Amino acid sequence: MVVLLQMDGARDPLYAPINLIKNGVIVVTFDYRLGSIGFFASKGLVAEAKAKDEPVGNYGTMDQIAVLKWVKRNIAAFGGNPNNVTIFSESAGARSVTWLMVSDAARGLFHRAIAESAQQSPIRGVTEKRLGLAPATEIAQKYMLTLGAKSLKELRSLPTQKLVLTAAEQKAGEFGGSMIDGQILNGDPVPLFASG
Repeated sequence: MVVLLQMDGARDPLYAPINLIKNGVIVVTFDYRLGSIGFFASKGLVAEAKAKDEPVGNYGTMDQIAVLKWVKRNIAAFGGNPNNVTIFSESAGARSVTWLMVSDAARGLFHRAIAESAQQSPIRGVTEKRLGLAPATEIAQKYMLTLGAKSLKELRSLPTQKLVLTAAEQKAGEFGGSMIDGQILNGDPVPLFASG
């Protein structure tokens, strides 16, 4: 059983898992939220999440965990083994693999992991500056100002299409991935791997 995490759309022919399927592997591909929709933590969202004891900001990673939970519950109906799940990907997907490897929220949802080309730069904190990176709340505040939204209520009233980042904005990396929130991610993968 294999779950494939991807950086690009799940229908991209470049990532078609034909040879894996020909060799009897059951492959699950999926899309997850990216950019400002996937990795965003404004002060308003942080306060809301704190009041509900919910994770905040790592929505793309939470999507990946939701897929892994779905696989655990349903893959047997497709001939798969929920106790033999491998996650793998390359590039940004490889970063996701390493984030999931150290996430307590993903514990027990997969059994093997392959991170092809996993570069690990430091991860942003939600409210604290870490290793020279501005906190996610600061990035979110600047982004909200560019949209003309002064509050979470105003932000939520905007059409979703206005929140989708351009290719240039995505490449700039302000919303390029997970953040240390204490629930989905407790720290940077490299030091966590080093500490066992």
